[in-house]
Amino acid sequence: MASRLRRALTDATPLPILVLAWRVYNRITFNALSHDEQPVQFRHGDIVLLCDACWNYRVSLAVRAAREAGARVVVMVHDLIPLRQPEFSAPLLTSIFGQWLAEMIDSADAIVCNSAATMSEVQRFAAERGWNVPPLGYFRLGSDVPGRADATSVRQELVEITAKGTACFAAVGSIELRKNYRMLMSAFDQLWSQGHDVRLVIAGRPTPECRDLVDAITSHPERGGRFLPMFDATDAELNHLYSACRALVFPSLAEGFGLPLVEARTRGALVIASDIPVFRELADDGVLLFDRFSLPALVNRLLDVARTDRGASVAPMRPFTWGDSARQLVAVTNRLIASAE
Repeated sequence: MASRLRRALTDATPLPILVLAWRVYNRITFNALSHDEQPVQFRHGDIVLLCDACWNYRVSLAVRAAREAGARVVVMVHDLIPLRQPEFSAPLLTSIFGQWLAEMIDSADAIVCNSAATMSEVQRFAAERGWNVPPLGYFRLGSDVPGRADATSVRQELVEITAKGTACFAAVGSIELRKNYRMLMSAFDQLWSQGHDVRLVIAGRPTPECRDLVDAITSHPERGGRFLPMFDATDAELNHLYSACRALVFPSLAEGFGLPLVEARTRGALVIASDIPVFRELADDGVLLFDRFSLPALVNRLLDVARTDRGASVAPMRPFTWGDSARQLVAVTNRLIASAE
Protein backbone atom coordinates (compact mmCIF):
# COMPACT_ATOMS: atom_id res chain seq x y z
CA MET A 1 0.00 0.00 0.00
CA ALA A 2 2.70 2.48 1.01
CA SER A 3 4.58 2.07 -2.27
CA ARG A 4 1.40 2.64 -4.30
CA LEU A 5 0.59 5.76 -2.33
CA ARG A 6 4.11 7.09 -2.79
CA ARG A 7 3.93 6.54 -6.52
CA ALA A 8 0.59 8.35 -6.54
CA LEU A 9 2.01 11.31 -4.66
CA THR A 10 2.61 14.30 -6.94
CA ASP A 11 2.94 18.03 -6.43
CA ALA A 12 -0.52 18.43 -7.93
CA THR A 13 -2.21 16.13 -5.41
CA PRO A 14 -3.45 17.96 -2.28
CA LEU A 15 -2.06 16.33 0.85
CA PRO A 16 -5.42 16.32 2.75
CA ILE A 17 -6.96 14.22 -0.04
CA LEU A 18 -4.12 11.71 0.20
CA VAL A 19 -4.42 11.56 3.98
CA LEU A 20 -8.13 10.83 3.67
CA ALA A 21 -7.52 8.17 1.01
CA TRP A 22 -4.82 6.58 3.14
CA ARG A 23 -7.09 6.43 6.19
CA VAL A 24 -9.98 4.92 4.23
CA TYR A 25 -7.73 2.33 2.59
CA ASN A 26 -6.16 1.46 5.93
CA ARG A 27 -9.53 1.08 7.62
CA ILE A 28 -10.80 -1.26 4.89
CA THR A 29 -7.61 -3.33 4.98
CA PHE A 30 -7.52 -3.55 8.78
CA ASN A 31 -11.18 -4.56 8.97
CA ALA A 32 -10.68 -7.24 6.32
CA LEU A 33 -7.63 -8.71 8.07
CA SER A 34 -9.23 -8.68 11.52
CA HIS A 35 -12.72 -9.76 10.50
CA ASP A 36 -12.50 -13.19 12.16
CA GLU A 37 -10.56 -12.06 15.23
CA GLN A 38 -12.06 -11.43 18.65
CA PRO A 39 -11.43 -7.96 20.14
CA VAL A 40 -8.91 -7.90 22.98
CA GLN A 41 -10.53 -7.43 26.37
CA PHE A 42 -8.46 -5.00 28.40
CA ARG A 43 -8.44 -5.23 32.19
CA HIS A 44 -7.38 -3.01 35.04
CA GLY A 45 -3.65 -3.47 35.65
CA ASP A 46 -2.83 -4.56 32.08
CA ILE A 47 0.09 -2.95 30.29
CA VAL A 48 -0.46 -2.49 26.56
CA LEU A 49 2.88 -2.22 24.75
CA LEU A 50 2.60 -0.82 21.22
CA CYS A 51 5.98 -1.72 19.76
CA ASP A 52 5.28 -2.03 16.03
CA ALA A 53 4.58 0.65 13.41
CA CYS A 54 1.33 1.54 15.14
CA TRP A 55 1.02 4.84 13.30
CA ASN A 56 -0.06 2.69 10.37
CA TYR A 57 -3.54 1.90 11.73
CA ARG A 58 -6.23 3.36 14.04
CA VAL A 59 -4.30 2.70 17.22
CA SER A 60 -6.03 5.57 19.02
CA LEU A 61 -9.14 3.37 19.34
CA ALA A 62 -7.16 0.68 21.19
CA VAL A 63 -5.43 3.27 23.37
CA ARG A 64 -8.76 4.80 24.38
CA ALA A 65 -10.36 1.41 25.11
CA ALA A 66 -7.34 0.27 27.14
CA ARG A 67 -7.23 3.36 29.29
CA GLU A 68 -11.00 3.33 29.87
CA ALA A 69 -10.61 -0.24 31.19
CA GLY A 70 -7.84 0.82 33.57
CA ALA A 71 -4.90 -0.49 31.55
CA ARG A 72 -1.66 1.43 31.04
CA VAL A 73 -0.36 2.18 27.54
CA VAL A 74 3.32 2.26 26.57
CA VAL A 75 4.30 3.33 23.04
CA MET A 76 7.61 2.52 21.37
CA VAL A 77 9.24 5.14 19.13
CA HIS A 78 11.81 3.73 16.71
CA ASP A 79 12.96 7.04 15.23
CA LEU A 80 11.80 10.52 14.21
CA ILE A 81 13.19 10.36 10.68
CA PRO A 82 9.89 11.35 8.97
CA LEU A 83 9.88 14.55 11.05
CA ARG A 84 13.57 15.36 11.48
CA GLN A 85 14.70 14.29 7.99
CA PRO A 86 11.52 14.60 5.93
CA GLU A 87 13.54 14.53 2.71
CA PHE A 88 13.76 10.75 3.20
CA SER A 89 9.99 10.29 3.45
CA ALA A 90 6.95 11.08 1.36
CA PRO A 91 4.99 14.13 2.59
CA LEU A 92 2.07 11.79 3.32
CA LEU A 93 4.17 9.75 5.75
CA THR A 94 5.50 12.90 7.45
CA SER A 95 1.95 14.14 7.97
CA ILE A 96 0.53 10.85 9.26
CA PHE A 97 3.53 10.15 11.48
CA GLY A 98 3.43 13.64 12.98
CA GLN A 99 -0.25 13.32 13.87
CA TRP A 100 0.36 9.90 15.42
CA LEU A 101 3.26 11.14 17.54
CA ALA A 102 1.24 14.07 18.87
CA GLU A 103 -1.63 11.72 19.78
CA MET A 104 0.63 9.18 21.47
CA ILE A 105 2.55 11.73 23.53
CA ASP A 106 -0.76 13.16 24.69
CA SER A 107 -2.42 9.83 25.53
CA ALA A 108 0.28 7.27 26.43
CA ASP A 109 1.35 6.59 30.00
CA ALA A 110 4.99 6.13 28.95
CA ILE A 111 7.22 6.11 25.88
CA VAL A 112 10.07 3.68 25.30
CA CYS A 113 12.69 4.15 22.57
CA ASN A 114 15.17 1.81 20.88
CA SER A 115 18.22 3.90 21.77
CA ALA A 116 19.33 6.80 23.95
CA ALA A 117 19.78 8.81 20.75
CA THR A 118 16.14 8.32 19.77
CA MET A 119 14.98 9.17 23.29
CA SER A 120 16.98 12.41 23.24
CA GLU A 121 15.48 13.28 19.86
CA VAL A 122 11.95 12.75 21.20
CA GLN A 123 12.73 14.97 24.19
CA ARG A 124 14.10 17.75 21.98
CA PHE A 125 11.27 17.53 19.48
CA ALA A 126 8.62 17.69 22.21
CA ALA A 127 10.36 20.59 23.97
CA GLU A 128 10.48 22.58 20.71
CA ARG A 129 6.69 22.25 20.48
CA GLY A 130 5.95 22.77 24.14
CA TRP A 131 4.52 19.28 24.60
CA ASN A 132 4.36 17.66 28.01
CA VAL A 133 5.81 14.17 27.60
CA PRO A 134 5.05 11.12 29.75
CA PRO A 135 7.96 9.21 31.36
CA LEU A 136 10.59 8.30 28.75
CA GLY A 137 13.05 5.42 28.64
CA TYR A 138 15.05 3.32 26.21
CA PHE A 139 16.39 -0.18 25.74
CA ARG A 140 18.76 -1.82 23.29
CA LEU A 141 17.83 -4.06 20.38
CA GLY A 142 19.33 -7.54 20.27
CA SER A 143 21.34 -9.69 17.92
CA ASP A 144 21.58 -13.46 18.24
CA VAL A 145 24.81 -15.01 16.98
CA PRO A 146 23.93 -18.08 14.88
CA GLY A 147 26.11 -21.10 14.36
CA ARG A 148 28.32 -21.45 11.29
CA ALA A 149 26.27 -21.64 8.13
CA ASP A 150 26.33 -24.75 5.97
CA ALA A 151 28.43 -23.89 2.92
CA THR A 152 25.83 -25.49 0.66
CA SER A 153 23.24 -22.89 1.81
CA VAL A 154 25.38 -19.97 0.57
CA ARG A 155 25.49 -19.08 -3.11
CA GLN A 156 28.79 -19.85 -4.79
CA GLU A 157 29.19 -16.31 -6.10
CA LEU A 158 29.10 -15.01 -2.52
CA VAL A 159 31.63 -17.61 -1.37
CA GLU A 160 33.97 -16.63 -4.22
CA ILE A 161 33.81 -12.85 -3.77
CA THR A 162 34.44 -13.12 -0.02
CA ALA A 163 37.31 -15.59 -0.39
CA LYS A 164 40.45 -14.81 1.60
CA GLY A 165 43.15 -12.75 -0.02
CA THR A 166 41.29 -9.66 -1.20
CA ALA A 167 39.55 -7.10 0.98
CA CYS A 168 35.80 -7.55 0.59
CA PHE A 169 33.45 -5.03 2.16
CA ALA A 170 29.78 -5.53 2.96
CA ALA A 171 26.83 -3.15 3.02
CA VAL A 172 23.59 -4.43 4.54
CA GLY A 173 20.25 -2.64 4.45
CA SER A 174 17.38 -1.77 2.15
CA ILE A 175 18.16 0.36 -0.90
CA GLU A 176 16.72 3.71 0.17
CA LEU A 177 17.91 7.31 0.14
CA ARG A 178 18.90 7.65 3.79
CA LYS A 179 21.21 4.63 3.58
CA ASN A 180 23.57 6.76 1.45
CA TYR A 181 24.33 4.08 -1.13
CA ARG A 182 25.11 6.71 -3.76
CA MET A 183 28.11 7.87 -1.74
CA LEU A 184 29.10 4.26 -1.12
CA MET A 185 29.08 3.48 -4.85
CA SER A 186 30.98 6.69 -5.61
CA ALA A 187 33.64 5.69 -3.08
CA PHE A 188 34.14 2.27 -4.66
CA ASP A 189 34.04 3.68 -8.20
CA GLN A 190 36.88 5.97 -7.15
CA LEU A 191 38.87 3.12 -5.63
CA TRP A 192 38.37 0.88 -8.66
CA SER A 193 39.32 3.67 -11.08
CA GLN A 194 42.54 4.15 -9.11
CA GLY A 195 43.40 0.46 -9.48
CA HIS A 196 42.65 -0.72 -5.94
CA ASP A 197 41.57 -4.37 -5.90
CA VAL A 198 38.74 -4.19 -3.38
CA ARG A 199 35.40 -5.94 -3.49
CA LEU A 200 31.90 -4.95 -2.42
CA VAL A 201 28.74 -6.91 -1.61
CA ILE A 202 25.47 -5.04 -1.12
CA ALA A 203 22.73 -7.07 0.55
CA GLY A 204 19.45 -5.20 0.73
CA ARG A 205 15.87 -5.10 -0.45
CA PRO A 206 15.21 -2.62 -3.29
CA THR A 207 12.57 0.07 -2.78
CA PRO A 208 10.40 1.76 -5.44
CA GLU A 209 11.64 5.28 -4.67
CA CYS A 210 15.22 4.28 -5.52
CA ARG A 211 14.48 2.50 -8.77
CA ASP A 212 17.11 4.50 -10.67
CA LEU A 213 19.78 3.60 -8.11
CA VAL A 214 18.75 -0.05 -8.19
CA ASP A 215 19.02 0.02 -11.99
CA ALA A 216 22.50 1.57 -11.74
CA ILE A 217 23.56 -1.09 -9.24
CA THR A 218 22.15 -3.91 -11.36
CA SER A 219 23.91 -2.70 -14.52
CA HIS A 220 27.21 -1.68 -12.87
CA PRO A 221 30.23 -2.73 -14.98
CA GLU A 222 31.92 -4.34 -11.96
CA ARG A 223 28.95 -6.61 -11.30
CA GLY A 224 30.04 -10.21 -11.69
CA GLY A 225 33.61 -9.24 -10.89
CA ARG A 226 34.46 -7.14 -7.87
CA PHE A 227 30.88 -6.18 -7.10
CA LEU A 228 27.96 -8.38 -6.05
CA PRO A 229 24.47 -6.98 -5.33
CA MET A 230 22.12 -9.35 -3.49
CA PHE A 231 18.51 -8.22 -3.26
CA ASP A 232 17.32 -11.50 -1.72
CA ALA A 233 20.07 -12.61 0.66
CA THR A 234 19.05 -15.30 3.14
CA ASP A 235 19.86 -15.29 6.86
CA ALA A 236 22.57 -17.89 6.24
CA GLU A 237 24.11 -15.72 3.51
CA LEU A 238 24.04 -12.62 5.72
CA ASN A 239 25.75 -14.59 8.47
CA HIS A 240 28.44 -15.72 6.01
CA LEU A 241 28.86 -12.17 4.71
CA TYR A 242 29.30 -10.68 8.20
CA SER A 243 31.80 -13.37 9.11
CA ALA A 244 33.85 -13.25 5.90
CA CYS A 245 33.95 -9.53 5.02
CA ARG A 246 36.87 -7.26 5.89
CA ALA A 247 34.39 -4.72 7.27
CA LEU A 248 30.76 -3.68 7.16
CA VAL A 249 30.32 -0.24 5.58
CA PHE A 250 27.35 1.63 7.06
CA PRO A 251 27.27 5.18 5.61
CA SER A 252 23.67 5.91 6.65
CA LEU A 253 22.53 9.51 7.02
CA ALA A 254 19.85 8.77 9.63
CA GLU A 255 19.03 5.80 11.86
CA GLY A 256 17.03 5.09 14.97
CA PHE A 257 19.29 2.19 15.91
CA GLY A 258 21.26 0.50 13.13
CA LEU A 259 21.00 -3.25 13.63
CA PRO A 260 23.60 -4.26 10.98
CA LEU A 261 26.30 -2.49 13.03
CA VAL A 262 25.57 -4.70 16.04
CA GLU A 263 25.13 -7.83 13.93
CA ALA A 264 28.52 -7.30 12.28
CA ARG A 265 30.39 -6.48 15.47
CA THR A 266 29.04 -9.45 17.43
CA ARG A 267 30.37 -11.63 14.62
CA GLY A 268 33.79 -9.99 14.86
CA ALA A 269 33.70 -7.82 11.72
CA LEU A 270 35.01 -4.28 11.75
CA VAL A 271 32.49 -1.54 10.93
CA ILE A 272 33.03 1.68 9.01
CA ALA A 273 30.07 3.87 9.95
CA SER A 274 28.88 7.43 9.54
CA ASP A 275 29.33 9.66 12.57
CA ILE A 276 25.72 9.98 13.74
CA PRO A 277 24.51 9.98 17.37
CA VAL A 278 23.23 6.41 17.57
CA PHE A 279 26.37 4.98 15.98
CA ARG A 280 28.48 6.87 18.51
CA GLU A 281 26.27 5.35 21.20
CA LEU A 282 26.78 1.80 19.92
CA ALA A 283 30.42 2.08 18.84
CA ASP A 284 33.20 0.03 20.41
CA ASP A 285 36.85 -0.30 19.39
CA GLY A 286 35.83 -2.09 16.21
CA VAL A 287 33.73 0.79 14.83
CA LEU A 288 35.50 3.43 12.71
CA LEU A 289 33.44 6.59 12.26
CA PHE A 290 33.64 9.12 9.42
CA ASP A 291 31.90 12.34 8.42
CA ARG A 292 28.68 11.15 6.75
CA PHE A 293 28.83 13.95 4.15
CA SER A 294 32.50 13.51 3.22
CA LEU A 295 33.34 11.22 0.32
CA PRO A 296 37.12 11.62 0.90
CA ALA A 297 36.68 10.59 4.54
CA LEU A 298 34.87 7.42 3.51
CA VAL A 299 37.46 6.60 0.84
CA ASN A 300 40.28 7.04 3.35
CA ARG A 301 38.59 4.73 5.85
CA LEU A 302 38.11 2.09 3.16
CA LEU A 303 41.74 2.34 2.04
CA ASP A 304 43.02 2.08 5.59
CA VAL A 305 41.04 -1.08 6.31
CA ALA A 306 41.81 -2.57 2.88
CA ARG A 307 45.55 -2.19 3.41
CA THR A 308 45.64 -3.59 6.93
CA ASP A 309 43.35 -6.32 8.18
CA ARG A 310 42.86 -5.32 11.81
CA GLY A 311 39.85 -7.50 12.48
CA ALA A 312 41.81 -10.15 14.39
CA SER A 313 43.21 -7.55 16.79
CA VAL A 314 39.79 -6.27 17.90
CA ALA A 315 37.61 -8.49 20.08
CA PRO A 316 34.01 -9.02 18.93
CA MET A 317 31.29 -7.01 20.61
CA ARG A 318 29.82 -8.82 23.61
CA PRO A 319 26.63 -10.58 22.50
CA PHE A 320 23.38 -8.94 23.55
CA THR A 321 20.68 -11.36 22.44
CA TRP A 322 17.05 -10.77 21.61
CA GLY A 323 16.28 -12.47 24.90
CA ASP A 324 18.46 -9.89 26.68
CA SER A 325 16.69 -7.16 24.73
CA ALA A 326 13.23 -8.45 25.69
CA ARG A 327 14.16 -8.64 29.38
CA GLN A 328 15.54 -5.12 29.29
CA LEU A 329 12.40 -3.86 27.55
CA VAL A 330 10.18 -5.43 30.23
CA ALA A 331 12.29 -3.94 33.02
CA VAL A 332 12.29 -0.47 31.47
CA THR A 333 8.54 -0.65 30.80
CA ASN A 334 7.78 -1.63 34.40
CA ARG A 335 10.00 1.16 35.71
CA LEU A 336 8.31 3.76 33.51
CA ILE A 337 4.84 2.64 34.52
CA ALA A 338 5.83 2.76 38.21
CA SER A 339 7.16 6.29 37.79
CA ALA A 340 3.92 7.38 36.12
CA GLU A 341 1.79 6.33 39.10
